[in-house]
Amino acid sequence: MESSEWNCCYMFNLAGGARFRCDIPASPNTQAPGQYEEVRLIISRKTISMKNIKFLGAAGALLAVLAPSMASAQDVQKPVTLKLGAFFPANSDVKRAVGNTWFSAGLEYAYQKPSGLSTGPLSAVTPLLYVDYAGKSKDIAGGTLDARTVNVGVGIKYYASAAAGTVTTTHPYIGAGIGAAVVHAKSSETVTDGETTTTSSVTKDQTNFGFKVNGGVEFAQNYLVDVAYWNSGKVQGTHIDGYAVSLGYKF
Repeated sequence: MESSEWNCCYMFNLAGGARFRCDIPASPNTQAPGQYEEVRLIISRKTISMKNIKFLGAAGALLAVLAPSMASAQDVQKPVTLKLGAFFPANSDVKRAVGNTWFSAGLEYAYQKPSGLSTGPLSAVTPLLYVDYAGKSKDIAGGTLDARTVNVGVGIKYYASAAAGTVTTTHPYIGAGIGAAVVHAKSSETVTDGETTTTSSVTKDQTNFGFKVNGGVEFAQNYLVDVAYWNSGKVQGTHIDGYAVSLGYKF
């Protein structure tokens, strides 16, 4: 019997590089039985911090609370999607201050369509809940700078229909979502003057209206590649927006 298991691992080296690798069972329509397709995501070690890891745990807990309440009415075979990738700020001031590449992650929960979407031209639309995160910590002169945004909202995903009589395991889609964007920024500085060491910090937290648009391709209804534009509003006149590129897995 052909294996359906994912073989995943995370590797890093002393130069600061990090590699997330998954060997995924190949589609029987494209590869010989038993062969594996390899998907890799390479990110900088500095884009991952304990805050990033804590977010994944918190988002998973939130999803665990929400999912059972809708499970009885749920009509999607694999409703949960986990995404890992990189976020690229669009604002030049944010790039200079924090960095060009942030760690990103996301969770989606697709649920039962309202009766009005079950048939007709809107039958290819799937409603969903989502939590998206992007964050980065950076060492600065005498201290650190930490920035992150967490976007929570509702969205839809529209799947392109395959041509009549065509059997395919590739499913392109487009989507959009609106909700709340919680933006956090903190800078800390440590100054030593003789025998006296002083640490000071400035923290800014703000909740804005947020939205996103995205598109991608699902393969064999298991894994996907997603590209999105996020807009988390402004903090003290600085626009927090950018592009996320992710690999995802549905389960």
